[in-house]
Amino acid sequence: MIPKDPKGLSQQRFGQYANSYTNSPRHFKGAELSHLVELAAPKPDWLALDVATGGGATALTFAPHVKQVIATDLTPKMLEAARSRIAPEATNILFSDGDAENLPFVENSFDLITCRIAPHHFPEPFRFVQEVARCLKPGGVFILQDLTVPDDEQAARFINSFERLRDPSHARMYAEYEWRGDVPGCRISRRAYRDSAPCCQHDRMGKDAGLRRCRDSAPANPDGTSASGCARLVEYLLRGYRRCLF
Repeated sequence: MIPKDPKGLSQQRFGQYANSYTNSPRHFKGAELSHLVELAAPKPDWLALDVATGGGATALTFAPHVKQVIATDLTPKMLEAARSRIAPEATNILFSDGDAENLPFVENSFDLITCRIAPHHFPEPFRFVQEVARCLKPGGVFILQDLTVPDDEQAARFINSFERLRDPSHARMYAEYEWRGDVPGCRISRRAYRDSAPCCQHDRMGKDAGLRRCRDSAPANPDGTSASGCARLVEYLLRGYRRCLF
């Protein structure tokens, strides 16, 4: 049975594919990890919190640079998979169940809070940002990395609809300008860089009915032969995106 509430759906799906995330090269070996450490400039006496830790890649990356990391996630099965994957490699990581939109910590607890490739699953991501502001110490650092959509509203709607077809636990990807809104007490900065990954890495979420629908809806080659699943998926997305723009 598929849960009707978004968080229950996320727990179900991420629990089902937890081990795929702990074995995901995209999450553990992405070039952006070193960029995040450089951007945060962590100090050895810092206490860090990694929200929606998933497989634990971000917590593991920051562990050598701080005193302690608390890795938290909404999905118990995901948290247990992360513990099995990263605990043997770092002794200063603690694990805690937690809802990103209602963090179970007192005010001014952390020097650093990170959240990577997760807020597009949150029903109320700006409630999450408020929680981060509450839990950060004065002068603390918040590092957020997530997927974004173009500023064009039609294109954004199409991409989000497409992503929900593939993954029903997807809530919404936001445009960059939406993340730049004011948060009381916070100063927001940004750093851009380029990265890429094969779209087949989406298979970490399972080759289920949603992914098959996306692939089966994509066009075949001009000569009538079937294109590869990934190639068809990309072409389908780009054609839909062009329809939105023009």
